[in-house]
Order: sequence, then structure tokens, then C-alpha cells
Amino acid sequence: MSIQALKQKRHEIVTALRAMTAKADSENRDFTSEEEKIFEEREAEVSQLDKKIDRELRIFELEGRGDSRAAVYEPADDTRAVAKEQSRNEQRAWGTFSEFLQAVVDASTPGKRFDPRLRENRASGLNESVSSEGGFVVQSDFANDLLTRVYNTGALASRVRRIPISANSNGLKINVIDETSRANGSRFGGVRAYWMAEAEAYTASKPKMRQMDLKLQKLGAVCYLTDELMADATALQAVVEEAFVQEMAFAVDDAILRGDGAGKPLGILNAPGLVSVAKESGQAAATVVKDNIVKMRARLFAANRANSVWFINQAVEPQLNLLTLGDLGVYFPAGSLANAPEDRLFGRPVVPIEHCSALGTVGDIVLADLNEYLMIDKGSVQMQSSIHVRFLYDEQVLKFTYRVDGQPIWNSALTPYKGSDTLSPYVTLATRA
Repeated sequence: MSIQALKQKRHEIVTALRAMTAKADSENRDFTSEEEKIFEEREAEVSQLDKKIDRELRIFELEGRGDSRAAVYEPADDTRAVAKEQSRNEQRAWGTFSEFLQAVVDASTPGKRFDPRLRENRASGLNESVSSEGGFVVQSDFANDLLTRVYNTGALASRVRRIPISANSNGLKINVIDETSRANGSRFGGVRAYWMAEAEAYTASKPKMRQMDLKLQKLGAVCYLTDELMADATALQAVVEEAFVQEMAFAVDDAILRGDGAGKPLGILNAPGLVSVAKESGQAAATVVKDNIVKMRARLFAANRANSVWFINQAVEPQLNLLTLGDLGVYFPAGSLANAPEDRLFGRPVVPIEHCSALGTVGDIVLADLNEYLMIDKGSVQMQSSIHVRFLYDEQVLKFTYRVDGQPIWNSALTPYKGSDTLSPYVTLATRA
């Protein structure tokens, strides 16, 4: 089996283990005994694959297969020494993202040494020996780091239920209970229990299912870097990582909140399960009053309260500071008497985000449990580099691609067992014009 095939098999196993871990985390539990057994077995497989990969690399060195390529990239008197160095380099990971980018620049500069680690990560179909046609894909370690920073940065994305999908898949179909009412005969879409008399026949019932169908959408970005900027590795890493990670986090969060589902995830503000609380009679425009907050909380499904968060436009905050319930405040900024590390409203965190609407319009304040939002992705931000697109301008081109989709799990608000006001994990306040 080739080194590439061994690496591909290893990647597939690690991806499956990551998905199994994510599933357990999303369900707030440890591995079952069966899952623990599977994890240990697959971990052992990865260890065996690592040994095989190492063995193949050693054979590659002994056979001296690197000689001809060494002559192309770095002429030397001792080609065997060059091949040995290349073999060592191929096993060494990139120290930093800047180191990878600098190696790409060196590969396209006459007289500079070609770093053989680029060979394992080149874009498909490009010629590695011709600098103006070179294109290289950053190794998975850096790609995973970018994704981690996207989710740590995103106030919304960090809270959703996320499922990484396999390398050979472009979507996910998952069955969920189709429940719209808690009335007798409607729970779980049709399950019913009866009090029975002696010898009375059972009445059959069954749950109703529906299928969520998520298909990967593409979020992309392109960056042009001058040769001068590339020469300063510290500045390069700061600019590329900070700017593009922040931008991708912003776009993902915006889609989770207000995406229309057309070529992007469906946001909770456009979800069929959203509950919108009407303004109070005679309420002034661009205000938030106590009754708005009380009624929003009352429309949040009780089971979702423990994990709910208030998302607000920052302009809403002065309105919250004026709220009282009798002689008591209901909004407590961080460090106040509530002694909480974050702002709290009725005991739940308050998170100001740019994506919430302007004060007075629907979406300026949202109460939601984002564990009821499902997101899928390929598990990493893909980054590709090329010099030939802007070759005449002495610029390097970086392309970022993130394949992702998501939608609210609830497809309708829920009618309670007793009462008529529908409930939901996603609640907002109607426009106050």
C-alpha cells in the first residue's frame, strides 16, 4: 500500500473517532463500554498505520528514490544526502503557518531551496517543478487549528450542536421526531398511553418521524499577499490568521442567526419554529420593557431554559439596565451583585453580538438554546496557495474554503399540553416601530 493510501486510511479512522467523540460530547456523556472498546481498537489501528508509514519512508530513503527529484529542486554533489534530508523533512511537521507560507515563496524564487514537505501537500494537477505553476495545500494540522479558532471566536457557532462528516460525504440526512404538540395523542408525533380496564384491548400508537437533509454549502475567501509582506513572517501570520479567522467566524455566526438557507445555512430568525413576541400596547418605538422580557422567557420551552442565552444588539443594553421587577433588578452586569463572570438577565447569560438587528427591530434581542441547532462540516478550513494568479504583481494568492451547512432542529413551534401560547427554543421580540 502506498504512503498516500496509508495516510488516507489513517485520516479516515481519526475522522471517525473525532465524530464519535463529538457525538458523546453533544449528549453530555462519557463513552459507553462498547464505544470505549471501539476507540481503543481504532487507536491501535492508527498506531500500526504510523509504523507502516514510517517503514515506507525508511524504505524510500534506502532505495534512494529521492535522487532525481533532489536534482530538480536542490542540485548537490551528494544526492543521497539530499534524499536523506528530504525524507527527514517529509516526516517533520510545519512549525508555524508562516513557515509553510515562506516555503511556498522560496519554492517560486530562483536559487531558493524547494522544501520537500510541500510535495506531500501540493494541489492536485499542478506541476511542483515549475514555480509559476506551483500550488500547495497546507497540512491538516494548520487547517484544524483554523477551524478551532473559528469556533472559539464565534459566539453562536461555539454553542451549536456540530457533527463533522466523513471525507467522502457532501451532506447528512438524519431522522428526528416530528412533534408539534404536547396534547394527548400528539406527543412524539403520535405516541399515546392509556389507563386501561381489566381485559381491555390495547390501542396502538407510534411516533412520527421526519428527515432533516443538510447539504454542504461553501464559504470562501481569497487573500493577496505581496512579496514584501511575505518576507516578514511575523506580520504575515498575524494578518492572515487574525483577519481571515475573524471574518469566517463572523460569516458563520451571521448565517446561524439570519441565514436564508439559499446557498448558506438556515438561521433561527428565518426558522419555521421561531416564536416572535408582540410588543406591548402603546409601547414606544425602539424600546425594550420589562413585559417584553417576561413574555419572551415565558415562551421559551421549559426544557431549554438551562442552556439558553440572551443575544442582544449592544444598543439594547441601556434599556436592560432600567428593568426592574418590583424593587428588584432583573439585569445584572458582570461583576455586579449577581457575582457572575458575564452579564445576566433572569439568571441567563447576556451576549452582545453585532449580528443582532438594530434596536427596535425584530432580532435585536433573541433568547435561544443553540443546542437545538444542528451544523455539519468537513472538519477543517481548506487553504490553498498559488503564485501564478498574480505572478506579474509579485503577489501570493491564498484561498480559504469552508464547507458547512446548518439549520434549526425544530421545524415548528410547540403547542403545550395545557395552554395556547406556542413554545420554542428560539424566541425573539417583534418590531417596535
